[in-house]
Amino acid sequence: MSDKKTNKKHDYKVLSKDEKQKVATLEIELPAAALESHRNKALKNLSKHIELKGFRKGAAPAKMVEETVGPMHVLEEMAQLAIYDILPTIIEDEKIEVLLQTRIAETKIAAGNPLVFKAEFVLVPDIKLADYKKVAKSVAVEKDTKITDKE
Repeated sequence: MSDKKTNKKHDYKVLSKDEKQKVATLEIELPAAALESHRNKALKNLSKHIELKGFRKGAAPAKMVEETVGPMHVLEEMAQLAIYDILPTIIEDEKIEVLLQTRIAETKIAAGNPLVFKAEFVLVPDIKLADYKKVAKSVAVEKDTKITDKE
């Protein structure tokens, strides 16, 4: 199963979709461009957590931040931002009734290549109500009681 979905804001491909015991697992591929679009935000987030001599936290140049933390760490931060950016769209497009998001795992991550990840969701259970008309018939109807002034 390989469905390509194009959205105004997102472009992704569902590589596989599986549902067992009210747990849905989707394998999604995001193009490299979608991943790369999160580079500046990823570097900004990382710069808030590192200290570079001569710069306040969060104020270091992006190139120095990337040299300090390493390109793989930047790539992982970009992947995390891209995944959490596209998940609501995927849930809506695929019509998934999510109760809980349980796990996300990046299965393929490399610079310049598409990002492939698996997302696992606990689905809303089916709720079957009893026939309320039958239940209502079994309940005795109370007669109107009159309250007197003495009471």
